[in-house]
Amino acid sequence: ASGRSVFRAEWAQNEAMHPIRRRALIVGAGALLTAPLVGYAQNADKVRRIGFLSSETADSEGGQLAQKLIPEALKQRGWIEGGNLVIEWRWASGKIADLPELAADLVRNKVEIIVARTNFPILAAMKATQTVPIVMLNGNFPVEMGLVQSLARPGGNVTGTSYWASTEIFAKHFQILKELAPRTDRVAVMLNANVVGRPLDLAILAVHKRATAQLGMTVHYFDYRLPEDVPAMLNAIAASGIKAMFYTADPI
Repeated sequence: ASGRSVFRAEWAQNEAMHPIRRRALIVGAGALLTAPLVGYAQNADKVRRIGFLSSETADSEGGQLAQKLIPEALKQRGWIEGGNLVIEWRWASGKIADLPELAADLVRNKVEIIVARTNFPILAAMKATQTVPIVMLNGNFPVEMGLVQSLARPGGNVTGTSYWASTEIFAKHFQILKELAPRTDRVAVMLNANVVGRPLDLAILAVHKRATAQLGMTVHYFDYRLPEDVPAMLNAIAASGIKAMFYTADPI
């Protein structure tokens, strides 16, 4: 995959990107994942099989876009789902613990490419196989997280698009919050407890505390692990009296 595909870094600061940009990203990824298939174009009557792995639900906005735009992009290149192409769709529905088995199931089904969207599915796919090409969509901190060796030369069996961010971007978020609500002295931060302890996440938490301290604010973390934890967490934030809340895009 790294030999034929070109790693494209997407400079986007959050998941809530403009619909046109979202479309360009997914269609671009569709073009990217066809690269390993180009050599088979002369044998279009043979059915190819690819896998798609996501932590979202199939009916989420991202899920619906993927199911619409990826087949459209592939169809433009002669690969028709239900014809000479089978797409194995796998959705974790926010249950991160299910991703390793879903990725392993794709490998058992002998897919030739795995398209994985965001870090948790990408990491699950990497653990499931070191030989099947993995096309990542919106990999976050791909070098720091060990998804690729570098942006210029991804290496291994992973390539794709990067959701660009830096730890200092989070500091800017708090600055904007302070400008919007100058009296804010406490901020509730929604924290996925599944990821606490990894070096990158510890670095991000350190940025949170440093940035809020400089702005005269304190940060209070509210943990969750599963989608069903979220309502109780929101109730706890509401009961705390904290008037400002901060969260980043998260599969749960």
